[in-house]
Amino acid sequence: MDDISNICELIFSATAQTSSFWKFYSTVSLATIGYVMAAKAPLESFKVRVGVAVVFFIFAMSNSGAIKRSQIQNIAVHEFCTKIAVEKLGENSDFVTALNQTAPSPVCQIMIFHYSVDVGVILIVIMIPRFRKTVHETVALDA
Repeated sequence: MDDISNICELIFSATAQTSSFWKFYSTVSLATIGYVMAAKAPLESFKVRVGVAVVFFIFAMSNSGAIKRSQIQNIAVHEFCTKIAVEKLGENSDFVTALNQTAPSPVCQIMIFHYSVDVGVILIVIMIPRFRKTVHETVALDA
């Protein structure tokens, strides 16, 4: 039973690392969107918006690399722990079944999601004046 608690500890540790990278990424992404939505004068310049987009892009690429490495590590830990659990408990045990049902997502799926959010944030940064104009026109029509 000690092996099972070690397996759980390994999986939770690996998952926590990936989770912290996602939390940091989400915070920065939302903060970037919040900043461009709230800031008025500085973002009227196209050069400033491109600068913000480039800085976000650099952050997003470094974060995606960290998440990718962490996810690869998650998958390796999961496979290793599943192998040990199968050896100790048998392939048909409830614990092994639960492990198989909670397998980490494939790296390509994670990266596609990350890059999609990256593109969305960058488009918001670049297109914010047009978005603001559309919102103000919509609000004026509703009034």
